[in-house]
Amino acid sequence: MSRTDFQQTGRGRRPGRRERDGSAETAWRQCTEKRRKSGTQVHLRINQHLGRISFEGFPFFNTSPVIRLNITLFVIFNLMTGDELKSVRLAFSWTQNDAAERLGVTQAYLSMVERGTRIVSADLASRAVRVFDVPPTALPLAEYRQHSRNPGWFKKQLGSLGYPGFAYLRATTKSNPAELLMEALDTQDLDSRVVEALPWLPLAFPQMDWVWLALNAKVYDRQNRLGFVVDLATQCAQRLDRSDVATQLVQPLKTLERSRLAAEDTLCKESMTQVERTWLRTHRSKTAEHWNLLSDLTVEQLDHAIA
Repeated sequence: MSRTDFQQTGRGRRPGRRERDGSAETAWRQCTEKRRKSGTQVHLRINQHLGRISFEGFPFFNTSPVIRLNITLFVIFNLMTGDELKSVRLAFSWTQNDAAERLGVTQAYLSMVERGTRIVSADLASRAVRVFDVPPTALPLAEYRQHSRNPGWFKKQLGSLGYPGFAYLRATTKSNPAELLMEALDTQDLDSRVVEALPWLPLAFPQMDWVWLALNAKVYDRQNRLGFVVDLATQCAQRLDRSDVATQLVQPLKTLERSRLAAEDTLCKESMTQVERTWLRTHRSKTAEHWNLLSDLTVEQLDHAIA
């Protein structure tokens, strides 16, 4: 039996589209601070043998968390709330009519969402991220499903989230960083430039939903890949003197450490030849060896990518 104890918070950014008395960044931080104070520490106790997951201290806002059974355990998905949507709207000094027009919904519908009688749908949340420029970590996380993505999709998603290496690319719809990272790690063969970009995600979004990400990584046996990426991101944060980010990645890394697999794996390069595998076993970094991965990716190689 293992215990996962993460603190989930959002990550605010200044919208900067319109002059206003209070910034949306402040409003978003107030929302996430309210979550933290009201007990947004999710205590998960997983019993793999019984196939059950019990939780305590999970705050119930305007909507209850969606609980879906996924093979041997429950996965909890925490959605953006109407209260948070209202707080950011007020930070823009927008009326419900103003916001509804920009969001493409009626004022009556938006009113019901803000009161909590209607949930914040995935589509509405996506629009809110664009309109209010709230952090992409606020995008709802659905039940994870494996997809077959082409390299261009990952590059566009990374570019839309701000990754310097693909800054010239944009996706039609942004993905939640946690979902994007999970999809990438669950890909058998990934473009080398995309693999190199993966540690940037925890570095740029250290407050992503680690509960959702860690649970899905365990279901699909991707915890070693995730642990390696988070480990590299932590080392990058230390090299950049970003102690705040490094501190936020400590708990996710500890949790992944407890579930580290003994089986050998690659970092999204299943087509690697036996010759390459043999060479990497003696030439990989200590970090890759610790996570039982055949990879030559090191923190030194990431300097140009995360600058």
